Amino acid sequence: MAFNLTRMTVYALISSVEEDLRDIIKSHISNKLLFPSELHDRCISRIEKDIGAVFGDITSDEMVDYFDLGDTFQVINSNQKEFP
Repeated sequence: MAFNLTRMTVYALISSVEEDLRDIIKSHISNKLLFPSELHDRCISRIEKDIGAVFGDITSDEMVDYFDLGDTFQVINSNQKEFP
């Protein structure tokens, strides 16, 4: 039982960090052209897998919602000038 509690706590912590990093990216980068093309393709694939299809052009905020932890680090590190 203690193992499950620890596991859920770690999941909540990592999930919270991911969400905070996504919010930081959304507030400082509004141009999705600053995202690498392979990241754009991965996000499109994740959106299609999640909702079945991509309807029209997606915004940068919609793309950021489909970033994982590694994607957020990649975007922040490659666009350091955009962040305080």
